[in-house]
Amino acid sequence: MFQVWVRAALASAIVLLVMAACGGKEPSQRQAFIAFLQTRVLDVTGTRVPELTPEEKAKFGPYANDYAIITQFHAGMNANVTRPNNELAKISALRTVGEIVEQRKQIADAKAQMAKLSAALDAEQRKADAVHEKLKHPEDVKPVFDAAYAKLVTVPAEAYRAVFPAIDKMFGSSLKVSDYVQTHRNLIDVDGTTLRVADPATKKELGALLDQLTADSEKVNAAQRAMQEVVHGE
Repeated sequence: MFQVWVRAALASAIVLLVMAACGGKEPSQRQAFIAFLQTRVLDVTGTRVPELTPEEKAKFGPYANDYAIITQFHAGMNANVTRPNNELAKISALRTVGEIVEQRKQIADAKAQMAKLSAALDAEQRKADAVHEKLKHPEDVKPVFDAAYAKLVTVPAEAYRAVFPAIDKMFGSSLKVSDYVQTHRNLIDVDGTTLRVADPATKKELGALLDQLTADSEKVNAAQRAMQEVVHGE
C-alpha cells in the first residue's frame, strides 16, 4: 500500500513539474512575441514581412506557428498573385496604338488572367482568415496579433483588389482601340508612334476611344500608387 502511494505521489509530482516548466516558459514566450510584433511589424512603415530566425522561433515557442499564418499567406500571394501580376504589367505598359494593335492577343490573354488572379488572392486570404479565426490568444497577445494580421494580410489584400478592376478595365479599353483600328484599316494609317486619320468622323470616334484608354490608364496608375504606399509606406 505504501509503495502504491509513493508511486502515485511521484507521478503527481512529475505532472506538476512538467506543468510548471511549461508555465514558466509561456510568459516569456508571450512577451517576446508581443515585443516582436510591436517593434518589427506595427511600429515600422509599410507591409514588409520579417522572417523569423531559428533563435526567434525558439524564443516564441508555439507563437511562432501563429506568425507562420502571415508568412504563409505572403508566400502564397507572391507565388500565385504578385509574380503573375508583374508579368501582366509588361502588357499594361504598352504605349502606342501600333503596339496595342500588334499585341491584341497578348492583351486579351492578360485580361482573361485578371479573374484568375483575383480568385487566387481570394483563396489565399480565405485560407489565412480561416486559421486566424480559430486562434485562442491570451488577452494581451490578441489585440497585438490581430493588428499585425490586419496590417500584413487584410490591408495589402484589399490594396491589390483595388488594382485588379482598374487593370481589367484598361485592358478592355485597349481591346476596343485595337478592334476599331483593325476594322477601319482603310481610314487609319499607323506607322510606329505616328497615327494619321484623314476622315473627321473616324478621327472623332478613335479619339474618344483613346481618351477613354488614357483615363483608364490614369486610374491604374493611381491604384498602383496607392498600393505602393501600403506596401512601402511611401
